[in-house]
Amino acid sequence: MELLKEIQSVFAKAEVARIYFGNQNILLEQQYGFTPGNTRFAEGGCCDEINELEYRLMENYWGERFKFGGLAGYCHGGKTGLMAVAHHIPEADGQKNLLLLAGPHIGFHRGQWGKVPRKGQTGITASCGSLATVLQTGYAAICEKSDDRLDRQQQSVEQLLLPYLEK
Repeated sequence: MELLKEIQSVFAKAEVARIYFGNQNILLEQQYGFTPGNTRFAEGGCCDEINELEYRLMENYWGERFKFGGLAGYCHGGKTGLMAVAHHIPEADGQKNLLLLAGPHIGFHRGQWGKVPRKGQTGITASCGSLATVLQTGYAAICEKSDDRLDRQQQSVEQLLLPYLEK
């Protein structure tokens, strides 16, 4: 719990994932009528393996997930992906719900934001390599980059963050 307190010194409302998602699941059911029978869980978070435990937690509760995410927790599926997931939403008693979990992950290890230890690796790594790469590359270098068809997701992340890097 010392780690949680340290994180909460920056993000006051931070919670342990299993507690946070458990509370949200109860809230969605009790206040909004979401049930596993009328809800499609779609995951738009970063594809990094360190997120998998939380995705499985939600999948165990809501049912099989529709994978909608990509680098940096951005839903790279766009309108086409959203239309696809819309065709997978179950209906029960006239109600259809989409629960979309999306966003980046920001690691924290021994006082360092953006860092995590990984199973089978000796060093400490970036918790989101995509976001770390954007920060390391910087505004000017991203502006000068040429189009790379084999790196579209990363280029999308860079373009989304470009206005913030400029500041």
